[in-house]
Amino acid sequence: FIDFLLSGEGEESIFELIKALQSNGDLDIRGLSYREGDQLTINDEIRLVEDLNIIPSPYKFLLDKYKAKGEDPYLSLKKEFKNRIVYYESSRGCPFNCYFCLSSTIKKTRFFDINRVKEDLLLLIKAGVGQVKFIDRTFNAKKEIFYDLLNFLIKNDNGNINFHFEIVASLLDYEQIDFLSRARKDLFQFEIGVQSTNEETILSVGRKAEFDKISKVVKKLDEGGNIHQHLDLIAGLPYEGYDRFLKSFDDVYELGAEKIQLGFLKLLKGSPIRDLKDKYGYVFTDYPPYEVISNKFITYKEIIKLKEIEETVEIYLTDSRFKKTLSYAIEKVDRASKFFEEFTKYRVQKGYADNPLSLEKHYTILKDFLNKKYPEDSYINSLIIFDFLTNTRNTKTPKGLEFETVSYQATHDTLREIINKEIFSFSKGDRVKEEVKFSRIVKFSPSLKEKDIKGEYILFKRVDKKIEYYDVTEIVEGLNECD
Repeated sequence: FIDFLLSGEGEESIFELIKALQSNGDLDIRGLSYREGDQLTINDEIRLVEDLNIIPSPYKFLLDKYKAKGEDPYLSLKKEFKNRIVYYESSRGCPFNCYFCLSSTIKKTRFFDINRVKEDLLLLIKAGVGQVKFIDRTFNAKKEIFYDLLNFLIKNDNGNINFHFEIVASLLDYEQIDFLSRARKDLFQFEIGVQSTNEETILSVGRKAEFDKISKVVKKLDEGGNIHQHLDLIAGLPYEGYDRFLKSFDDVYELGAEKIQLGFLKLLKGSPIRDLKDKYGYVFTDYPPYEVISNKFITYKEIIKLKEIEETVEIYLTDSRFKKTLSYAIEKVDRASKFFEEFTKYRVQKGYADNPLSLEKHYTILKDFLNKKYPEDSYINSLIIFDFLTNTRNTKTPKGLEFETVSYQATHDTLREIINKEIFSFSKGDRVKEEVKFSRIVKFSPSLKEKDIKGEYILFKRVDKKIEYYDVTEIVEGLNECD
């Protein structure tokens, strides 16, 4: 039921095919395979676009379309893209040779003209896009382009946009890291492929063993406090069994990145790792994306166990929603992987795995698990409540996560003291009655004793989409003394 198949990048070849079909012309088109009756003509050659700049910009095309309709082009663009995620490419190909990646089969890295890229990005910034995700395999493959584009994005930052890049951390030097420290917090988000910290594993898939370099870069970026980092691991690689994969997870967790993504090896058609399936004893699904089920180093049951852990990590180690509670709990068991193993086992036994649950429910599940594991440690409850209040705008108290708030009058009087004395980020122009609507004061017992916030009474105030918090213990106790 397939008449024509185009291999590789189709922008040129599909145009040539349509022209040939319209004119009954010659079908000798590079990258084309086709059927005529029972006769098959199969062309194994992959077609690539040598000059990417012949491809029109879809965003410029939209702008021209709106103009032709007599619409305000920028207003129309904003209606279509405001607060959305847009995927964008500024290059194709990859200079590296990772065996599990199809990009390794394309040896040439090609770049769109940098001025065209800047024009596109400026349009997306003006359109109010929430996030631009670059699909470039290695965004920092060329240092001068990396510098130029990031400097352009810093200068044109509108304060509401985020750019996500896949980078190779070992290519970053201290000069570049210092340059990145000038960017607004959360303007840039880096995804870094660690894949494994086992040297034998890394070398077996055509990569360099550079975890020491990666560690130094990740820690240095973390010191700046303005770059959101995602670190990737892949389960099912050669020479890495279940326990060794958990060691890789622990190594990466120690770096303190905002997110750890656990992926599973796919034996993609055309990738070099697929040619080594017999050497490593790979068993994998016979349908896309050809995910690994087992190999000589890891069993099917262990893969399933890692998939269950991956779900727990995805829920609880993303966006810092449970950060203080997890940091405290993991310190008690020494190893992050041990904590997630135990917590995952609890979630599976209780029937929580693979079920869509509310964010509030995830907090109560974590609380129940930790209360059962550490029944004498009541400080855990304070940390969970703090994490919940700083990461949700829910005004209702979830069942199982009860906490004590002070009265409306005490909140009103505390806010009045703050505004009158110009404490924190409030100003005299703020009306107390208005501020009370977006504020609540919670009593913590035991009192918080964290690096960034300590105290028994904490004020939580909603500001736009964020929650700000302040220690107001002295003010509340002073009011109580007056009462």
